Amino acid sequence: MEGGEAECEEKATTLESEYGDKFATVVHSVHPRGLPGETAGKHSNERFAGQFAYEHFVQDRAFDIDSIIVCSMDSDTLHTERYFMKIEAEMQKNPSHVYNTIFASPFYNYQNMYDPQVPGFNANFDQLWAMLSLGILARSNSEFKFPASSYCVPMRFLRDLDFWDGGPEGIAEDEHMALKAFFRNQWKGGNSHHL
Repeated sequence: MEGGEAECEEKATTLESEYGDKFATVVHSVHPRGLPGETAGKHSNERFAGQFAYEHFVQDRAFDIDSIIVCSMDSDTLHTERYFMKIEAEMQKNPSHVYNTIFASPFYNYQNMYDPQVPGFNANFDQLWAMLSLGILARSNSEFKFPASSYCVPMRFLRDLDFWDGGPEGIAEDEHMALKAFFRNQWKGGNSHHL
């Protein structure tokens, strides 16, 4: 939750009570506004939440770091159950391959397309972006594919990448994270793989 948002604690408590029985555990963090070196945005919120999750689950509770996948999603993202089943299957099939993987999901911007509150320009741009994103994921001749908006990263890989960047360089966090992963893997002699 963003600390600068009014009633963020109440919203977090509502979400925890509403979805708490759907997961093994539900926790929340509150990202304070104006941390040194940060710019406001999804990227800095994710950095704070990723570091919180690492400290909470891996350091404090001794969860197996290799069993944790961190997902970045917008509030209107809807993933199919198959997406998570595919990630789980990949983790079991080849754990060393999965370690340096960003799991890019198909991206559809249709959730709000017919909402009269969404300006026509935004709706049209979202449709164009969705088509471009699907085209990128459909390319079979490249192992490197940019995620768009929603994706999952193994906690170990996220930690080794030093989480998301919180400054202005981290804006367009999905593409920035993909580039961090790509260059780290190239430097280490590995590959960047996406679903």
